[in-house]
Parts: sequence; structure tokens; C-alpha cells
Amino acid sequence: DDMYTKIGNRLKFHWAGFKAWIISSDPTALKNIGLRPKARIKVFNGPLECRWVGYDLYEGSKNTVKPNKHQANTPPRRGRSRQIGRK
Repeated sequence: DDMYTKIGNRLKFHWAGFKAWIISSDPTALKNIGLRPKARIKVFNGPLECRWVGYDLYEGSKNTVKPNKHQANTPPRRGRSRQIGRK
């Protein structure tokens, strides 16, 4: 479990901007990576049922990710909402 934690920390703090894929037959150990998977694919490595898990690596947290240039210059979209009780 400690090895998977170290892998997750290394990916998070040294490889921001990249994608990483890890294959493992131990789903519990994959949770110790500490990153949110973007994709999970069930595969077989010989007779072993494994998970091939993909991660998008970024700095900070999802809540602090800066918007790209297009999003920063675009005003927020206003949806059509109905006000209940008004005519």
C-alpha cells in the first residue's frame, strides 16, 4: 500500500500536465494512489483480472484549476428559468 501512495504522490507533484496509466490486479491498492481516476478498464493479464486506470495529472485540486483563455473571456451563460408563482 505504501508503494502505491508513493506512486500517487510522485505523479501528483512531479508530472502535472501529463496523463498516467497504471495496471494492477489489486483494486484496494489502487485506492492508495490518492488521485481521481478518469478511466477504468477491466483487462486480463494472463489469468489475473486487472484494472487499467488512467489519471489526468494537474497542479492543485480540481477546485483551484484555472480556466483556460476561452473560458476566462466568456461571460457566464444564463439559462431560462421559470419563476414559480409569478405571471
